[in-house]
Amino acid sequence: MNRLDFSELTDGRIFENLTCSFFYEELAHIQPNVRIIPSGIGPDGGRDIILETYPFDGIAIHMKKWIIQCKFSAKTISPSGFYDDNIPNLLHEHNADGYLLICRGNPTAKLTQSFERMENNCRHSRKYRIWSGEFFKTMILGHEKLIRQYFPEYYFKKSE
Repeated sequence: MNRLDFSELTDGRIFENLTCSFFYEELAHIQPNVRIIPSGIGPDGGRDIILETYPFDGIAIHMKKWIIQCKFSAKTISPSGFYDDNIPNLLHEHNADGYLLICRGNPTAKLTQSFERMENNCRHSRKYRIWSGEFFKTMILGHEKLIRQYFPEYYFKKSE
């Protein structure tokens, strides 16, 4: 195994844990006040994680909140998986600034276009983003601790 492979993760819960760990590792050193709130086990209504950061702009601290949804399916992710989750209402309900979908696989062009439309038509300047599995892997590669913990086969092969 010479590439990072999500098949080392056994289920969606571990994928969500990886995502929480990634954001903690990515942000904790630059954002002293980061809150990562997993939804827990069971139906989550379109949100697996709530990420809160408190950046300082030189005058005041402003909370930024993202709703993060993780899709562990290795299949291509299409809009049909989101019709039950009204994402703009979800953002309004949580007073969130954005929605991030992190896929193990790849989003369809139709899903990407749907997210672009939601962002372009949003009156509240909310952000709608999708990370493909390949993009998420490139982000993870900068964090050896995460690789060691979540991808032991890759880590030990790489270390040989």
